[in-house]
Amino acid sequence: MAYWTIKVFVADVERWLNGQSLEARAKIEARIRYLEVISEWKPPYVVKLTGYADLYEIRVIHNNKQYRLIGGYGPGKREFTILVGAIEKEGKYKPPSVFETAERRIKLILKNEGYTYEY
Repeated sequence: MAYWTIKVFVADVERWLNGQSLEARAKIEARIRYLEVISEWKPPYVVKLTGYADLYEIRVIHNNKQYRLIGGYGPGKREFTILVGAIEKEGKYKPPSVFETAERRIKLILKNEGYTYEY
C-alpha cells in the first residue's frame, strides 16, 4: 500500500524521463516506487534544497550520472509533485534554469490549479 502519492508537473517530467536511458529510467522508477511506500523521506534519497523554501530533490545515481528530480510537497496531504528533472555534475545542473522553473511551478501546484497528474 502506498503511503505517498507521487505526482508530476504536466508532461514535462515524462518527456525528460523519456530522454534518459532505459536503465536510468528503471532506476528512477524504482526509487519513486520505494519512496511511495515509506513514511519518512531522508537523505541520501531526498534532500531539502538550501536557499529554496519549498523545494526538495530526489537523488538517483546510475552509471556515475547524478539524476535529480526537483519537486515539492503538495498540493494535497501525503503528496509530492516532481516539478522538473535535471542532471547534476560537479554542482552544476542541466538544464541551468532548473531551480527557476521549479520555483515557478511549485507556486502553481500549491494553488492546486490542476497542473499535475499522478505518476
